[in-house]
Amino acid sequence: MDHEMHDLFPLGIYRGPVSCHEKLKDQYFNSELSKKYKDLERRIPVYLIQTNPRWAILYESLRENFNAYCDFMGINHERVMFHVTRSWYDHREPDSDENAELNDIRYDLNNNNKSEEEIKEGLGWGNIRELPVIPHHHQPADLSFVYYLSSNETSDKLYIENGYANQNNPDALLETSFSHNKISGYIKEWNKYNTQYHTFDPIEGTVIIFPSHLYHYARRFTMREGYRVAVSGDVVITSSETKYEYGTDMYNPQVLTHPRFWKQL
Repeated sequence: MDHEMHDLFPLGIYRGPVSCHEKLKDQYFNSELSKKYKDLERRIPVYLIQTNPRWAILYESLRENFNAYCDFMGINHERVMFHVTRSWYDHREPDSDENAELNDIRYDLNNNNKSEEEIKEGLGWGNIRELPVIPHHHQPADLSFVYYLSSNETSDKLYIENGYANQNNPDALLETSFSHNKISGYIKEWNKYNTQYHTFDPIEGTVIIFPSHLYHYARRFTMREGYRVAVSGDVVITSSETKYEYGTDMYNPQVLTHPRFWKQL
């Protein structure tokens, strides 16, 4: 027989169009609507914009995307419900010449053991509007998402790691095989078997859905030449069963029961 490589237990990450995109983008950049919701938005916590009626059409549309995710995974989406536990948006403005040298200071933050305070002091906090987002995950959520309301080819890209520091990738037979370069000589060319990193371009009007345990962050590769507005959130999956049916087994130990059956202590 021929030599074979079996792709078992693949990692699935979904991307698809958000049906309400054009309407939502017009609404977001509408100055009159911004004034209308200004007082309300001041009272809503940054990480709870799913409770803001201004964003309601987004979460209604996202159900279509999560259903599609289930279809790809072979899951009956009629038997589950998706609950957004927290959600927020990230608004990044175009860069100016003043912060051109600040394209990527993630190296200092992650590899030189510098604190955020040290970086602020060393770079002059008055000239820097943001620090890089370090790799992080969103457990204990089940799924996380990022929707690109406004973006272009210069916007920060989504960087996803399958494991962190070579701890979780089952194919990491060599510590050096998952490094960021080929200097060691062990790697002839990158492929899906020898890398644990993947970069997604921020395509406007699309949403990316991925397991919340994956380490990820937004990474800058160039100067931003336009607005980057991304809406992110965390989702918990439960059963869709909201009533008891005598004689049937509604309980599955691998799926949370619907919140109507939960009891606060």
